[in-house]
Amino acid sequence: PHAVRSDSGRACVLISSSASAWLRRSEFFMITLRVTISAPPFRFRKQAGQLLGPREEQEDRFFVGRRGTPPTEAWIAVVDGMGGHAAGEVAAQITRDTVKDGCILPGATPEILLTHAHRAVRKAQVGERADMGAAGVVVHVHDGRIDVAWLGDCRASVVTLDGRLKRLTHDHTFRGSVEREGMDGSRKDNTTLLHCIGMRLGPKESLGLETSSFPLATVRRLVCTTDGVHDVLSDVELATASHLGAQAVLDAVQEHKERDNATVVILGR
Repeated sequence: PHAVRSDSGRACVLISSSASAWLRRSEFFMITLRVTISAPPFRFRKQAGQLLGPREEQEDRFFVGRRGTPPTEAWIAVVDGMGGHAAGEVAAQITRDTVKDGCILPGATPEILLTHAHRAVRKAQVGERADMGAAGVVVHVHDGRIDVAWLGDCRASVVTLDGRLKRLTHDHTFRGSVEREGMDGSRKDNTTLLHCIGMRLGPKESLGLETSSFPLATVRRLVCTTDGVHDVLSDVELATASHLGAQAVLDAVQEHKERDNATVVILGR
């Protein structure tokens, strides 16, 4: 080739034909090739970590399950229990186990599993555990997309190929409503959950469970967190630290003198 030049996905190869008897000396011809540049495949590498913080009990729970060799599908659950000693951790464990046991069943979706977890927690709300509940996010990565369902303020986010963090969930708190709807953010209870796993509902109230989906093609990594992480780190800090791994995220949280249990799960590169 005499010259090679590429521009906007097209490759131009300039070839001298002076050696060809049927073309005049120093004459050139151009061949234009269309080049498709695709993103690197998503890597199902998992990392996870937790901090106890100043709390006496670890009320966060998580689950990561992958399928295939190499993996081509994954389920994630990140749960933050609430309700005090011997209660919040129970609600979180029930939710985690419901997702772990249910994700292998045909037709399972994050929405179905989180709904089943809510019913299981409600059934277990007796005696000292009457007020227990949990915030939770369930994620299914499959067939080129990410499906998410959540209740409360656990988050699922992605870091895209350009390094930016994009949230796939929004918090079910007064503060989350402020961010979404421009409500008054001055109230002291702006971190109070509006919806959660195990919440008692009136006859006309809905569970408040929400879902979202996102294409996997532009995702570098998936990051799921409890509020002990994302209430401490900004989106930029979380995106940067997650590039170095789960331990780097927890180290960054500790630098801010965390006040809560903290959990992070990372899937990707």
